[in-house]
Amino acid sequence: STVLLNKTDLVDEATALECERRLTEVNRAVDIIRCQQARVPLGRLFDVQAFDLAKVLEEQYMDEEEFHSFYKPKMDRSISNVGVQFKGAIVMAKFQQLLDDCVGEEQSAQDFLRIKGVFNVQGSDEMFVLQCVHMLRNQSFTRPWGDHVRESRIIFIGRGMQPRRRQLTEWVMECVAQPLRFGVGDHVLALTDGRYKRGRVVKLWDELNAYRIRLSNGDELWAPADEEGFVKASPVRTK
Repeated sequence: STVLLNKTDLVDEATALECERRLTEVNRAVDIIRCQQARVPLGRLFDVQAFDLAKVLEEQYMDEEEFHSFYKPKMDRSISNVGVQFKGAIVMAKFQQLLDDCVGEEQSAQDFLRIKGVFNVQGSDEMFVLQCVHMLRNQSFTRPWGDHVRESRIIFIGRGMQPRRRQLTEWVMECVAQPLRFGVGDHVLALTDGRYKRGRVVKLWDELNAYRIRLSNGDELWAPADEEGFVKASPVRTK
């Protein structure tokens, strides 16, 4: 983020530094530009690379206490944060459902000021970075994990987060991928058009989906997660 600190010619250096200190307490990564009469070189405003992955990762890899020391609520004492750190890859479809539950509707999103995280996603070798402000989401794969430990972290910032600690933690951990029930070649029933149809698993973790399934009529579809609502075992046929 970039903030213009205007009218710095009307205050002494100590006052300007105090303003900058208070701004960095709200957002440690902010880029502060001092100016007079709002005059700023355009080069400072365009192509500012506001999304700096290095800064995002530095912030995500703080522990919860350290994070809180940088983002102390100054006025609204109901604001708190909950952080979750874990090993294991997440299922993308289940994680997106979690985000929908938290910030998909205006009423539920009003308490979530920010959600930030870096994730290991099942089926991808790249880091997945998320930043939410209320209902607005900025999320994408960024760079390969390489030799980095595949550890995911997420932090929820908002009103009444601490009382929801257990619930939020459980929701996040429910997104962690478990061993799949079926393998390639297994016969299954896949839900499509409101009913289950017979098919066979042809690929695992295809484009972040748990299964790619070929139906008996030759059509193919994805089961986003290994859940009964998408796919279940096919009953054994008897003669």
